[in-house]
Amino acid sequence: LLTPGTKINNIFVREDVLYVDFAESALLPGMNTVDNLLGLPLIEKNVFTNFKNIDTIILYIDGNIVYEDWDILTERSVNSFLKEQGY
Repeated sequence: LLTPGTKINNIFVREDVLYVDFAESALLPGMNTVDNLLGLPLIEKNVFTNFKNIDTIILYIDGNIVYEDWDILTERSVNSFLKEQGY
């Protein structure tokens, strides 16, 4: 979903919120990867599916929030977005 070798700068959970800061390479297109507009929500859906204690995800790339309009992502908002995209 992301460029192979993409590193995570920082990751932590506080209460039921997961904070993830990806390295800048997450922005670079890679072979056999999906567009970042879909890749990051697919990662989020995977987290919500596999970690039931996480209710909210806040993503950053190189310290900058990924979704300016959605500063907090919930399972409902991610699933709604992916459904609109045909996933």
